[in-house]
Amino acid sequence: MTEVKAKFCQYCGRELPKDATFCPSCGKPLGPQPPPTATVIPRATPPRPVRPSEVIVVSILLFLDGLAWMGAGLIYGALLGFLSVGLGGGLFLIGMIVGLFIWVVVIGLMLMQGWAYTLTLILAGISLFLFPIGTFFGIISIWLLLKSEVKEAFGKR
Repeated sequence: MTEVKAKFCQYCGRELPKDATFCPSCGKPLGPQPPPTATVIPRATPPRPVRPSEVIVVSILLFLDGLAWMGAGLIYGALLGFLSVGLGGGLFLIGMIVGLFIWVVVIGLMLMQGWAYTLTLILAGISLFLFPIGTFFGIISIWLLLKSEVKEAFGKR
């Protein structure tokens, strides 16, 4: 007659049922343990590119440009409004829309968005024709945006 040895839990010492794979008392697994699985540590999100100081300077210039468009729309709209309400209102509306559009581009530029980099270069190119202050803003903006560290920060070549 073969004698069956009783199995006991190696963790809590309780007697185990015949075909148990887990201890009913402590819940620990019995028998050979599967190899430990590798713990997956989630990667940290990649750091945002550092905003070069040139981007801040261009953003300030562009903000002032948007302010100038709004101011021009307000002034010319009021001055020419006495000739024609439609002309004055139209100039006011154009100044406000262009100024707000420029400010949206400024926000995108400060958030290091690629589309804002491209639009800023276009706006700076248009500003070259707005002599004398626009020309100055345009030259400075294009010069700063085409620096290698700024292009690299925006992922441009």
